Amino acid sequence: MKITDIKCTIFDWKSPTGIGGMMRNWVGQEGAPYMVVTVHTDEGIEGYCNACVHGSKGQVDFIETRLRPILIGEDPTYIEAIWQKMFRAGRLTVEQQILPMVQGCIDLCLWDINGKAAGLPIYKMLGACRDKVLAYACSEGCPTTEELIDEALAQKEKGYKGYKHHPLDPYNIDVKRDIKDCTALRKALGDDFILMTDPYGIYNREQALQMGRALDELNFEWFEEPMPEWEIESLVVLAREIKTPVLGPEIVYGSLYSTPEYIIRGAIDIVRAGVRDKGGITPLKKIAALAEAFGMDCEFHNAVAPLYSVANLHVMCAVKNSRYHEKMVRPYWAGVTEDVEIDEEGYITVPQKPGLGLEIDWNYVNKHKIYETPSL
Repeated sequence: MKITDIKCTIFDWKSPTGIGGMMRNWVGQEGAPYMVVTVHTDEGIEGYCNACVHGSKGQVDFIETRLRPILIGEDPTYIEAIWQKMFRAGRLTVEQQILPMVQGCIDLCLWDINGKAAGLPIYKMLGACRDKVLAYACSEGCPTTEELIDEALAQKEKGYKGYKHHPLDPYNIDVKRDIKDCTALRKALGDDFILMTDPYGIYNREQALQMGRALDELNFEWFEEPMPEWEIESLVVLAREIKTPVLGPEIVYGSLYSTPEYIIRGAIDIVRAGVRDKGGITPLKKIAALAEAFGMDCEFHNAVAPLYSVANLHVMCAVKNSRYHEKMVRPYWAGVTEDVEIDEEGYITVPQKPGLGLEIDWNYVNKHKIYETPSL
């Protein structure tokens, strides 16, 4: 089997429920351009991924001008070799550096192709450990404490066993407000409900310590991205001083190669990873194994695109040291016919179809198409 072409299709997507909180900063109030990446093969098997274009066509340009020429003719079963080739494809200049989400798109397409060729869902290709995982609802931030509580209670009513808080405005830091919101969440949802918080890395050391000590009293599951991830020494101090587990690093560059520093230094208690920000399924399975070797959990973050998120789910179901699937409060089904949802017990079951297991809604994509890679 050989790769014969790689194409990007950009389409406009608007959420039926609108976009809330901080997500508006990068997907707009209603939605944003998304893209479907398709890897074609000479055997007629196609692999797909979709991603938010973030208001720029830069990711598409990189795929078309840098990756397409060097990957056509490659054997898509050589996933590791291709991942390494892509990882080193942008080493010469800053302008040419490959974005992890771009590499992740191609990597997901390759796994999708191989799963379809084998007739197996990807988690079974990776070595299945389970078929479903517990999910938690991830907030996008709410304007008031009252609206935050209403949203969290609504998610609990839907069957979620956990909820993650995001401060509404990271450009207006207010630790007292954030502590007030987290305290109200604990009181409203009860002592046994799973709660997390993710302030987008906005605090300095003093603020993070103040928030972390409050979370200790509130028995939160984790404290995610409390400070900028390059402030490793401050993260070391925080992780040492508080009981609540510190979760990270989410967006730091270097894929799996940058993670050991955080583990060895004791800057984190739980490893954070995901196919979008680490470059695909291939490195994600390795990062989870790295965490396991140090006796740590590895939790995967939602990528606000259905095929990214279901790819995380496939990896989760192939490892033992990941507990919760992150599901956004508002639906981000952009470009697929249906998304995975929780069952009555709060679990999400991994798709059983070959490959990633979600179908591209080509009727919707083509109807709202903005751009498509020209044919060779």
